[in-house]
Amino acid sequence: MTHVRGIAGVVFVFVASAIACGGGGGAAPSPTDAGRDVLEADADAALPFSPAPHPPLPQLLHAGGRVLSGATVVPVTFDGDPLRADVERFVATFGASRWWADTTAEYGVPPLAADTPVHVAESPPAGPLDDAAVEAWLAAHLDGTHAGWGAPSADKLYVVFFPRGTSVVLDGLASCTDYLAGYHYAATVGGVTIAYAIVVRCDHGYGDATGDLDATTNGLAHELVEAATDPWLDAWSRPDDESIFPFAFSGEAADLCELEGGVAWRAPDLGYVAHRVWSDAAARAGHDPCSPAPAGVAYFNSAPVLGDAVTFDYFGQSVTVKGLRAPLGQTRTIELRLFSDAPTAPWTVTAQDVRAMRGGAPLLAFALDRPSGANGDVLHLSVTAVAADPDWASEPFVVTSTQGTLVHRWFAVAGQ
Repeated sequence: MTHVRGIAGVVFVFVASAIACGGGGGAAPSPTDAGRDVLEADADAALPFSPAPHPPLPQLLHAGGRVLSGATVVPVTFDGDPLRADVERFVATFGASRWWADTTAEYGVPPLAADTPVHVAESPPAGPLDDAAVEAWLAAHLDGTHAGWGAPSADKLYVVFFPRGTSVVLDGLASCTDYLAGYHYAATVGGVTIAYAIVVRCDHGYGDATGDLDATTNGLAHELVEAATDPWLDAWSRPDDESIFPFAFSGEAADLCELEGGVAWRAPDLGYVAHRVWSDAAARAGHDPCSPAPAGVAYFNSAPVLGDAVTFDYFGQSVTVKGLRAPLGQTRTIELRLFSDAPTAPWTVTAQDVRAMRGGAPLLAFALDRPSGANGDVLHLSVTAVAADPDWASEPFVVTSTQGTLVHRWFAVAGQ
């Protein structure tokens, strides 16, 4: 995930009635009525499929800054890194791949070229490192005296691959504990503002990626996309304010797909796992917003209908979004509008607050009038505030839609 610095992988009543035919009492339909029913059914069957009306998916907004254009990526690895050849091969092909074009072109990002790799013979710095220590280490190696580094350049993106055992702490979040992949940021070195990213190596997989190589290339793809679309944290860096959905786990292009099922995508033109990326165009069209999307697989989700203004704390910043007012001890009921972009079987729907999702005691209790549905169904979700949030006056929650191995999520927030 990305918060202020671009972190990846940081370790939520009644169904609306339909028109009924042939129920209860009343006169039996006449032959003319029966014929009309058949004609209407045939007409409905002939109509093209249409996603049911639902609240819009979020949009990633441009904050006015520039994207990374004409820059090259400098991969920096330490001697003895068993993944050196793979990460250098990935960097050499990723920015010119079809995958890259399909996921970044709509944000105005051109192909991203690879620069000459830097091999570091010295031992990696002892951790834990904070971002200031990382930037000091970069500055020391960009002083013009270290072979292969050259002088600092605003036209280069430096990506440092720290080996297993090196812990990097950013704003109190520790690698391999609070986040699993890396982060990107910018620093001033020798009077030049440079873009950089780090990728860490942890003992477990990241998302749907398993094993060191998959987890590393997945995290690398995440950071390369976000460093290119938002290098100085002032370009494609903020979502719209209609919903807490983008704020729940931050809001850059790869972050918005962080908790979607199947986020780790084995790109066919790369042969490596890469992180899927939010597409504003797909979201506007009601399709799977995480690109590339699996071919021939219907996208489905369950969208809460929210109308209250709720204030939420976003990494120390107070933001106001559409949410649900849920005073302590009271129950509120909202609609969940189910939709899909193609015919598909029903899916199950559950809700959970984020605190419980992270292993804490739940602050919200949920009850659904029906556990599943399909395109066009409206479920009713009752939300009860059972305890006060000790930190904020609001609590995010997630509505999860599951069909077999397919999982889609929609974030919302309940405020006191």
